[in-house]
Amino acid sequence: MQKTKIQHHGSSNHHSKVAYSALVIRAAAIIIIFGSIVFLKKAVISHITAAPNHDIRQHEATPIPTPRTSSSLNFIS
Repeated sequence: MQKTKIQHHGSSNHHSKVAYSALVIRAAAIIIIFGSIVFLKKAVISHITAAPNHDIRQHEATPIPTPRTSSSLNFIS
């Protein structure tokens, strides 16, 4: 049988490197997600402000009838 040599890393040094790497990865992920959210909000806001509002155009194109007054009703009678 052949002996298998198990590598022992410097326990505290190895664990601190793993913990530091995990911390860096987490921080990068948070920064990327935050940046994406900010970019998405800006894109949505600019899309909303730049989009034409069809309701306003429709109301502007609709003629407003002139209200009848009591003098015009008397004239018709």
